Amino acid sequence: MKMNKRKIELIIAFLIIIIVTISLFIIFKKDSQDFVYKGEKGEYKFDIQQIGTVTFYRPHVFVGGKEYIYAFRNKPQNLEELPLESGILNKLNRQGGLKELYITKDVNLSSQIEGNVNIVTAPMASILGKTDFGIYRIRVNSAYTSFHAGEPVAPTVDCSTVNYNGKVNKTVGVVYLKLGNDNKIYSEGDCIIIEGKDSDGLIKAGEKFAYHLIGVF
Repeated sequence: MKMNKRKIELIIAFLIIIIVTISLFIIFKKDSQDFVYKGEKGEYKFDIQQIGTVTFYRPHVFVGGKEYIYAFRNKPQNLEELPLESGILNKLNRQGGLKELYITKDVNLSSQIEGNVNIVTAPMASILGKTDFGIYRIRVNSAYTSFHAGEPVAPTVDCSTVNYNGKVNKTVGVVYLKLGNDNKIYSEGDCIIIEGKDSDGLIKAGEKFAYHLIGVF
């Protein structure tokens, strides 16, 4: 027995209502996850993006009339208590401008933190570097604190590179990633040290420093 025209129209109308309702729910749910964080240098709008099982918190930053959007695994509220040395960005100041920055680490760090070095460095390297995402426009290089025979080939750099005989290197900066007893960001001379107790702690410390670079902390 064929459906009459009226029943077909009712079914179609019902399906349209369901689709619109679901769409509105998805849009509302997404918007409800967005938030504004009152940071050190103003208010920052965040949106939230889910990729697989990983949640990313994406601050919107405006510099020189251009919008930059970065991706963090930790929202700033969860990093507020993590120690950050006051005025630490001064360690990157050079009279003639910083020409090059090395993000260095011990040779065995990657194996100690389950291969998550790139997760630690990605936000800070994006913000500091010369790519389209870079605000500071500094040449950023990867390095090791001792000779590394494997791939990729990388220079040997440690805190002594920037603190040579008590004198600050006039063109180069160093950020040293290491495991230790605490999750914190501090300095030795003009060498910036990002320390974590484990993989998760080092990611948090690295992201706290990256948030600091954009003025959130």
